[in-house]
Amino acid sequence: MEVNDNIKKNRDFAIQAVFSFILLVITAAIVSKLIFAEDSDYNIHSISVLQGTFWDNGYPLWHFGVWVLYKLFRIPVEFASPIFSGLINVIVYSIICFYIRKHCPVIPELLAFCLCFMTAIYVPWYNASIYIGQGSPVCWHNPTTLMVKPFSYIIFFMTVVFLEERGDERSWKHYLPAAILALISMLAKPSFFQGFVPALGFYMLIDLFSKYKGKVGQWFSENYRICLVFLPSALLIVGQLSIWFNRDTALGGGIGIKWGYAVSKFTPNIFISALLTYFFPLMFLIIYFKKILSDVKLKLAYVFALVTWIEANLLYEKGERYYHGNFIWAGQIALSLLWLVTTIEFFKEYKDADNNNKPALIKTRTLLIIWLVHLTCGFIYAGQMLFIKDLYY
Repeated sequence: MEVNDNIKKNRDFAIQAVFSFILLVITAAIVSKLIFAEDSDYNIHSISVLQGTFWDNGYPLWHFGVWVLYKLFRIPVEFASPIFSGLINVIVYSIICFYIRKHCPVIPELLAFCLCFMTAIYVPWYNASIYIGQGSPVCWHNPTTLMVKPFSYIIFFMTVVFLEERGDERSWKHYLPAAILALISMLAKPSFFQGFVPALGFYMLIDLFSKYKGKVGQWFSENYRICLVFLPSALLIVGQLSIWFNRDTALGGGIGIKWGYAVSKFTPNIFISALLTYFFPLMFLIIYFKKILSDVKLKLAYVFALVTWIEANLLYEKGERYYHGNFIWAGQIALSLLWLVTTIEFFKEYKDADNNNKPALIKTRTLLIIWLVHLTCGFIYAGQMLFIKDLYY
């Protein structure tokens, strides 16, 4: 038995290594194209590494990683950026693979690889671009969004554990690693914090009335430690906002509130674009609503997705940067987490489906078709990023 387990582990490791290498090559190839595209995010951020001006950036973690390869290992920036980004994407893939293997041991290496490509449904006569207007759980063109993803996955699942363990006596050391990771994630990109903390607060507020029946004392005593995890990050984001976000008066500054003001510049209809982006998670929500209500990670993921979708449509940067749509990033991070947890739970349902239960089979097979449609569009998107000369988003 032990020999068979070792063989299986070695086989799984080999499969994961192959998929990791493929993802590394694809990521590096896309970044190698984007780095030479004028005004693309990779071009702008790589130039800041080359010029050494990234230290003045509010979230320089990706830049620092590329700078290490550039300065210490003498790798030119045009190669260091693709290599480092590819490695980060492999880390993201490995984390996804770990959680799928832990919660749903159904071809985890393949499912994790597929989730690294998943995107919105592409309807050419509606959305000329797969990405623009819809967004995506996979963002090929933005290095800082990629950089924060490993932290977002780990912090999300640590928070799920904290929520499941509420009421248990735990020392502060139990929460310290999450606090440190949350703080570091701010140096990668504050977008995860910007969306996740309001979503967590909303989740806890719902719990106050559903789980705790309005008992504020018990609710506070069992939740305040989780809130303290994000206190250092909250202090840091205040500094980031005051020092970096509001200083560029030439481009405007500050946050505006108006429904659809920025997002509507990229899509003919906000709700149709949302449907194309969230179609699989929405269908999963409808079919397995009761299951979601009893599962902490699913509930938190859906609340995270909802709050960040509202943020993206309600908030915008004042001045010339309004069209940058910088409040969409949190939604894309939330979407990637939502795809992970719904995929895990869906394939558990698919594996356990009774072949004699026709309604159950119809549900699972319909969802599988939708899942595969999203995946096909994701492969098309990656192919476009690789092979269409003037496509940078």
